[in-house]
Amino acid sequence: MKLWLWILLSSYPFLCLGYFLFHRFFILHPSRRLSGTPAALGLDYEEVYFPAADLVRLHGWYLPAVAQGLRLGSQRPVMLFFPGNEGTLSKFLAQMRPWLASGFDVFMFGYRGFGKSAFRWPTEHGVRLDALGAWTYLIRGRRLQPGQIIFYAQSLGCGVASWAAAECSPAALILEGGFPSVNDLASRAVPWLPVKWITTDRFDTATHLGRVACPVLVAHSTEDRQVPWAYGQRLLVAARSPKTFLSLRGEHARALENMPDEFMEAVISFLSSHAA
Repeated sequence: MKLWLWILLSSYPFLCLGYFLFHRFFILHPSRRLSGTPAALGLDYEEVYFPAADLVRLHGWYLPAVAQGLRLGSQRPVMLFFPGNEGTLSKFLAQMRPWLASGFDVFMFGYRGFGKSAFRWPTEHGVRLDALGAWTYLIRGRRLQPGQIIFYAQSLGCGVASWAAAECSPAALILEGGFPSVNDLASRAVPWLPVKWITTDRFDTATHLGRVACPVLVAHSTEDRQVPWAYGQRLLVAARSPKTFLSLRGEHARALENMPDEFMEAVISFLSSHAA
């Protein structure tokens, strides 16, 4: 046997073990730096601290709508935002403007390890508990009704929001730039590892969607170079009816920057038809 082949074969089990032990530390990229607050953009807001389901202290911003808009029953809609795997709340502030201008209150929160939330290394289990904490804060802390809360998630946040939507009862779930599971992305990056069997933090959006009872809007850009457009199609297939697909343009999870008017028009039409 050639030396290089022997080295490859003998090291393969260690590569598998290394992936199994450490992959969860490369999925989420916690950052502590907030580069600005809503006030820097001239937005009113309330700074909020609340507990996750396991009592980890989390931080968020509650932003009131700046205009009248769609009503869900007799209530103003509230958008609960689930960010992707990197960046603190400041990164997403500009993207909240179209929601506020369309009559939605917005609640943004940071997963554990991000921004002003307490530092715990974020894992799939941990951020699920964070999502439950955010939901509980809105329902009990702000006395909101489940039927007025919209879940909106980007990228990896789709795996968190879809799980939370299956556990809770929001008015609707909106996913942008999502993927079926971490397995799909990992198998593209390291196709020579059996990631299907050794991935523990899966963020399995497709599986969770099968349990989600509320209306689902799946949005994905045909120009997305990070998460293939076909993955968005797979999420649509996995979702239960009523469901809608929205084709976007531009970079990954940037519809609120590239085409805010078209995106919000589609969202309001979707909610008017299925959630109002």
